[in-house]
Amino acid sequence: MTGSAESYLPRMVKLDFPKFNGTEDPTSWVCRAEQFFEFHQTPEEERVPLASFNLEGDTQLWYQLMKEEHEVVTWQVFKEGLHVRYGPTQYQDFFGDLTKLISHVVLLVSTWH
Repeated sequence: MTGSAESYLPRMVKLDFPKFNGTEDPTSWVCRAEQFFEFHQTPEEERVPLASFNLEGDTQLWYQLMKEEHEVVTWQVFKEGLHVRYGPTQYQDFFGDLTKLISHVVLLVSTWH
């Protein structure tokens, strides 16, 4: 076999779609879901139905309410709604604030030298 792209045969890999119950950071879950979509080349119109089958607990009710509020729930609308409902509030995102502060300090120190 040569090293060309044509000779590459992908291994059959079983990837489970991640479950989401609202207790974890939605950013991490969305990232894993998008990796799944990319790996399986999931069409845009199939992303929300597939993701909704993997919602658990309170998130199922949230999705049903979202479907009632929006005529069409695109993946983008779904992600934004998920972040609004289950993402950290401005006051809860301590890690994000700390990361921004550290980046700012590093920038100040690097421009000072």
